[in-house]
Amino acid sequence: MPEQQDQVLLDGLKKGDRAVLKHIYQEYAPKVSAWIIKHGGQREEAKDIFQESLVAIYDKVAGQDFKLPCSFGAYFMGIVRYKWLDKKNRNKRDQEVRNQNLQRYTDENDPNIEDLLIATEQAHHQAQRLENSFKQLSDLCQQLLTLIKGGRSTEEIIQTLSFSTANALYRRKNACVERWRILLSEA
Repeated sequence: MPEQQDQVLLDGLKKGDRAVLKHIYQEYAPKVSAWIIKHGGQREEAKDIFQESLVAIYDKVAGQDFKLPCSFGAYFMGIVRYKWLDKKNRNKRDQEVRNQNLQRYTDENDPNIEDLLIATEQAHHQAQRLENSFKQLSDLCQQLLTLIKGGRSTEEIIQTLSFSTANALYRRKNACVERWRILLSEA
């Protein structure tokens, strides 16, 4: 008998029978409302979910060869659960986006952001000065300082640049660094 009643509901939905729609509203609207409220929703949300679920079943029924995999009530409540969880996930994602936008807006209006921008600009300007003054050094000084910065050993640098002793290398390094300081102070 319940299978026949389920088929009557499906056929009535397909035909748009008002008596069937009224029965579905009377039978399932209170259940949907109670379930949505129990799971953190409001009455208005329950009404929306009920409507969306009814439309979803109608769309399924309107298709050819639709067969209920379970009772109408279980199927309807399954759709309700799916619609509710989907809505909650959408709301959660929307809230995360709103929070990110609020944070970005807050960051943009933060009085410290101006200080950060000034510090960044100054660091960029200093890096430009270092690079420009480095380019004014002799090729030997550029190579020597680059090798030292690259972590090469003293022996490797002596062989690569043909220094006679480690002492000569250190004297040259000190002279190059001093020249770079002078060029940097003039820039």
